[in-house]
Amino acid sequence: MLINLLIFTLCFVPGIILRLAPFKESISKKQRIVLISIHSAVLVINWLSMYFITGAIGVGSDVMKVDIFAFGILASVINLLVLRKHTKEQLFTCGLIMLQDFMIISAVTYIARKLITFVDVSNLVIIVSTYCLAAQILLFWFFRKLIVSTVKPFLSLQAKNYWNGIWFVSVFMFLSCFFALPLGDLINSQYTLITRLFQYIVIVALCRTMGRDSLAIKERMELEKGLSLQQNHYMELANRIEDARRIRHDFKHRITAIHQYLDNEDYDGLKAYCNELQSHNNADVSIPYTGNPAVDGIMYHYASIAKQNGISFEYKKINPPDISDVDLCTLLGNALDNAVTACKNVTDNPFIQVIANGEGAGMQLLIRNSFDGVLKKDKNKFLTRKSKGDHGIGISSMQEICERNDILMKIVHTDNTFDVLFVF
Repeated sequence: MLINLLIFTLCFVPGIILRLAPFKESISKKQRIVLISIHSAVLVINWLSMYFITGAIGVGSDVMKVDIFAFGILASVINLLVLRKHTKEQLFTCGLIMLQDFMIISAVTYIARKLITFVDVSNLVIIVSTYCLAAQILLFWFFRKLIVSTVKPFLSLQAKNYWNGIWFVSVFMFLSCFFALPLGDLINSQYTLITRLFQYIVIVALCRTMGRDSLAIKERMELEKGLSLQQNHYMELANRIEDARRIRHDFKHRITAIHQYLDNEDYDGLKAYCNELQSHNNADVSIPYTGNPAVDGIMYHYASIAKQNGISFEYKKINPPDISDVDLCTLLGNALDNAVTACKNVTDNPFIQVIANGEGAGMQLLIRNSFDGVLKKDKNKFLTRKSKGDHGIGISSMQEICERNDILMKIVHTDNTFDVLFVF
């Protein structure tokens, strides 16, 4: 019986791994060791507990059903206590995994009861457990890809409203399946099994659809932001054109005034007058022209912020690579936003440089900025010094865009410079 129950306990291992799959990048080495140790101990305890319980009251569907429920809850609590982040995302994932495990064990139990009617209960347990473990292993990569693609893209968006409205769906769907039948029944008909399968499909389809809508909303917001920056850029261009027209109109009057100062040999007055002219005609920020209107708007926006904070801002013409303007502006905007944040902590000649080399495939875009040498990191991820809720969001967003467009992103730094390099 120990071997039988060991195989049944091992059926939980794929689910433990799948619970953590979407959060792999958020788990430190220390947390990974803690999770492996605790989950291993719980598996051993579960195995031995089931041995003593079944020895006292026998083997039955009621025991298996309660164990599935109890272990799922315990594994979820362990993850929440150790990771302490992405709480609602973890709850959603745990509910989905518990529903998935329950569905597989129910399906295998139903098939075993229909095909194998001549074995006793103890042998039925080992048959069901073996088939469940085999099914978990065979379907592992499919379920992993499904769960990661459903959850992971929205971790970088920090989509709190999305998870506030969706986390309980998978949890309550599992509970509805669990309590739909009496305690001693895992499954009673093929119709119940089909219903559970449909419930699982509906949850995944619903969440993926909402996820796509969230991504579409994000892209639209980025596009609207880019259009707003372009509008500001064009308005500034119009203002400069109007200034130039006014200067040309007033030029003859100013020449007359200069001659008057010279005729009167009032050189101090002439100097003061020239200084006044210079201050009036000196634009706050040079109008950028990179060759891409969308990029021009981004560059002007951050050049203005840099000017206000005493940060030197340099750039050169950027030949747009073969990606959408929305993605390009999101990359450039997030990188420049982080660069401005870093430069605000530099007291000695803070600077930002945007350097582009080449065009099309193989083009390199480098955003370099000065910083004070103080880096904030969470595991292997760089963090900015923004408000707590905004830590690392821009970098995660850039990574997601780079993965989607097959762009290499490399982050390097020295004692006083920080580089973000994109290779298209």
